[in-house]
Amino acid sequence: MNGDLLGREEVIEKDHPHLGHIVYFGRKGKAGGYWEAEIAHPSLAKKTFSVILPGSKAGPETAQIEFVRSTVSDLDALFELCRASFQKEYRNWTKAAWPQERICA
Repeated sequence: MNGDLLGREEVIEKDHPHLGHIVYFGRKGKAGGYWEAEIAHPSLAKKTFSVILPGSKAGPETAQIEFVRSTVSDLDALFELCRASFQKEYRNWTKAAWPQERICA
């Protein structure tokens, strides 16, 4: 909050041809900002999920955009890439055992 009051935060909004509406969050005069996008996916009905890309005010890099496009094109494959991390944290988040059957269709 102090950053906003002192004018140190920098927020840039724009529309991107592949990511839709994106927002940059950073600190004026400092590196380390990031872009955030809300991505829709046909298998998620009307829900979206956030994608965060580290970067500069110039916008996300082509390689980042291609990575997002390729990974979100197959959410089942993306889940498999993340499964080990999810399983590790699932019990902490839910206080329950990892489900043996797939929940998502």
